Amino acid sequence: VGADQFVWSYGSGSLGFHGDDVGALALDLETCAFSIKKIEGVSSKAIRAHGGLLLVAFAALMPSALVAAKSRFVLAPGPLWLKIHIACNLAALILAVAGVAVAASAIDRADNGEHLRGRHPKIGVGVMAAVGAMVLMGFVRPGKDAPKRVYFNYVHTGLGYAAVVLAAAATRSGISKAADLGHVADDRPWFTAQSAMLGVALAAWLVVAAAGVQKRRDAKPAAAAAVDGEDGKGPARVDDEEEAGEAPAP
Repeated sequence: VGADQFVWSYGSGSLGFHGDDVGALALDLETCAFSIKKIEGVSSKAIRAHGGLLLVAFAALMPSALVAAKSRFVLAPGPLWLKIHIACNLAALILAVAGVAVAASAIDRADNGEHLRGRHPKIGVGVMAAVGAMVLMGFVRPGKDAPKRVYFNYVHTGLGYAAVVLAAAATRSGISKAADLGHVADDRPWFTAQSAMLGVALAAWLVVAAAGVQKRRDAKPAAAAAVDGEDGKGPARVDDEEEAGEAPAP
């Protein structure tokens, strides 16, 4: 009759996600002759690298970009906040793409690995789409006098905050999945690192937000009390672009 094929595994997830807890053998039930086949699982080292890259991108760099944007009322007039904002978002996108590539390569090398199985990779796709769209929008930002500028600001800002919230959910689900599948022995250091990064970013955001509110409050009485300038046209006005939430052009 010939040998029969047997596959065994235990754990959760698809065949490619059982780590070392999976195998196969060919067994001839008539003669008891057998051969064992090693099934290649997803590399735990690659999954940890994937998690580390995305943890820095999503919990450190993307929130830092939001803090930089919020600091536009606090920093000296000029493009400094915008340069920091762009640098953080671009770095986050680069690390995120690298992290996804590491995970995709590891799954490709595994036997019967599935790329989009489960909630975590689906959330990740949404995050990557949001981050990519946000970065692209930054390169096509309308001029400060363009009629559509105000609508662009609302959409770009809303997309940025939504991406950070979605990225935090994706990171937490990824940590839980890695622990469930045995890729990390203890998920507590990972959760602690994420919470610490997000906590620092939130604290910094609150500080610069409060400083910005106070600075604008202090500027109002000073402007109201200003005497007419040498040109006789009245007190100097606050730059429209700065009042609207953008740093004045250098």
